Amino acid sequence: MECPGKYDIFVSKWYPESMLKDRFSFDRRLGIGATAEVFLAFERSSGEARALKVFSPLVLSDQETVKRVQAEIEALRKLQHP
Repeated sequence: MECPGKYDIFVSKWYPESMLKDRFSFDRRLGIGATAEVFLAFERSSGEARALKVFSPLVLSDQETVKRVQAEIEALRKLQHP
């Protein structure tokens, strides 16, 4: 599914009407893979840009995969942008 530039309704092939639309304003899709999509989004409260990775619900139904995703999140939180 194509992302048409800036929009307030979250368009994802897995979450057509996401609960995230209240927290984020989605700008565009940055990438898509077999298990997830990544979007450029802006947090509504602060205006800060975020890269938001949205996983397929099927991927997250496996506990081992959930553990790997959680480890990825923790690793990404430790990164410092110059």
